[in-house]
Amino acid sequence: MEKYPLTLQQLKNKVLRLLTKRDHTVLEMKRKLKQYYLFNTSDFEAAIEWVKNLGYLPNEAAMATKWTQNLRSQGRGRRFIQGKLKAKGLKVENLKDDEEELAAARIFLQKKLKNNSLKELSFKDKQALMRKLTTRGFSVSVVRDLFRTYEGSRS
Repeated sequence: MEKYPLTLQQLKNKVLRLLTKRDHTVLEMKRKLKQYYLFNTSDFEAAIEWVKNLGYLPNEAAMATKWTQNLRSQGRGRRFIQGKLKAKGLKVENLKDDEEELAAARIFLQKKLKNNSLKELSFKDKQALMRKLTTRGFSVSVVRDLFRTYEGSRS
């Protein structure tokens, strides 16, 4: 695929058009534009500064917080969230194994169990459920604590 060269003014227009659709990080915009266009790094930085001066560049700290909350509500763990933020070029928040992560894991586990009890599951099914939780980014300690509470409290 042939890439098209952009002037500074064209680059400014492309950056502005990207931001009209949704908030993008600087890294996301750069990656997206590099897929189709050729431009100088200095021109890109000038276009970003121009958009920033207009007040259209989103606050990346607020975006990171919003993404973290959104992914937590979807039942995603700390490691998954950190990877997603890093891929978007956002500052990785210092997330810890806390009650919020345990609550997100609990919500995910309840969805998977539906009306079944954890005690009713076979050992193989429990292992599969544990793997599913760890691949969603939950730490092993959170998964272990969650299973201990479920096996102790549910009949």
